[in-house]
Amino acid sequence: MNILNIYCINTEEGNVGDAATSQAIRQLISEHATIETFLETDLRSLRDKPTQGATHSEREIVEMLEKSDVCIIGGGGLYSRSFFPLSGTGIRLLASKPTILYGLGYNKNLEYPDLTQEQRDSIAELNRIATASSVRDLQTARYLSRINCQVECIGDPAIFLATETRSRLNHSPTIGLNIALHG
Repeated sequence: MNILNIYCINTEEGNVGDAATSQAIRQLISEHATIETFLETDLRSLRDKPTQGATHSEREIVEMLEKSDVCIIGGGGLYSRSFFPLSGTGIRLLASKPTILYGLGYNKNLEYPDLTQEQRDSIAELNRIATASSVRDLQTARYLSRINCQVECIGDPAIFLATETRSRLNHSPTIGLNIALHG
């Protein structure tokens, strides 16, 4: 199976949480299927106006999707001002393959305005084309239900990461505290 994983932030920049989520997704799938290739890119690359840090061009993402059997958009607070709205082309590209939204969250930083109608419409459209959609917390599920998105609440995907992999990602004991700020 060839998989394209679209995630929150470039894991090579040192975000342990995003790296853990990406690894957890890979591990979970490899327990049930043979992964031939596991391609990764950043959701910022599919924005209407790509933001600084976008890891691939639209043309590169088209090539990745053409090589993939399934697309997984997973982990992190992707439902935020940083990643939406997606471009119409981005939505059409994702609609061309089975797309799974896995354990996403809605993050709203303090003092930030609510998402615009355009951003909410883009999130709703992404959920409409998705084969399956899940979130990591009840507040995100409630928020999405207000914009007519039906999702399953599964928890944060990183919780499923094997202990030995967590040890490789972070060499010292760490206690994580996630204080989510939902709208």
